Amino acid sequence: MSKSAVVSRSTRVLAAITLACAGLDLVVLAGFHLIQPEIDPLTSATSEYVHGKAGAMSSVTSAAVGLGAVSLAVAVWRITVTVSARVGAGLLAVFGLAKLAQSFFPIDAGGATTTGLMHNLLGNLAFLVLPVAAILITPAAARACGRGQPGWWPRLAAWLIVLTSVLVLVGDGVGLFGLAQRIYLVSAALWTALVASWLWSARSRDQAAQNQVGDAGQNSGGQQAPQGPSGSGL
Repeated sequence: MSKSAVVSRSTRVLAAITLACAGLDLVVLAGFHLIQPEIDPLTSATSEYVHGKAGAMSSVTSAAVGLGAVSLAVAVWRITVTVSARVGAGLLAVFGLAKLAQSFFPIDAGGATTTGLMHNLLGNLAFLVLPVAAILITPAAARACGRGQPGWWPRLAAWLIVLTSVLVLVGDGVGLFGLAQRIYLVSAALWTALVASWLWSARSRDQAAQNQVGDAGQNSGGQQAPQGPSGSGL
């Protein structure tokens, strides 16, 4: 990473929040497969976990995903200046707010209700905006964090969101919605964690200032004091 990559301490805190939320999301998702084996991961949506054992964690996780996304959106807005990147940050914030709201509207256990309809509406909104946000944010965030023009793997991470989004649509058509959705959710968590890790690993402004002071002190200390004229004529 380039030494010029410097972010504020609060931006690094936002990145840490995003990393923690992404980690929680992945751990809880894996845990649900162990404690609710009756839910078929190939065909059933992850939202159905809310009605089983430890189902409250489904809503908690949805809220955590939303919090992490909003935190990352604010951090990206702070470190980028291009219109496209800030549009991406705005879309990521929409995704996060939709997931936060969705945590209050669990999916229906039986027939359709207003709560279930809101859950689906918010989920569809989040699903539509995240791929666009990833494409717009990734290259700008990579440059802003001192990584230069992003190579193939950061770009692949962004396009992976697009590909897994398409996979969800395909999976829904062939009866494998559950599997496709889980792949999409994991890829989304990994993408947010990737961008957040760039921000976290960047130097804080306070650290950069301390390093500059230390370098200045070393430079001044290394200079020799000027010597007076030699000889015995004084």
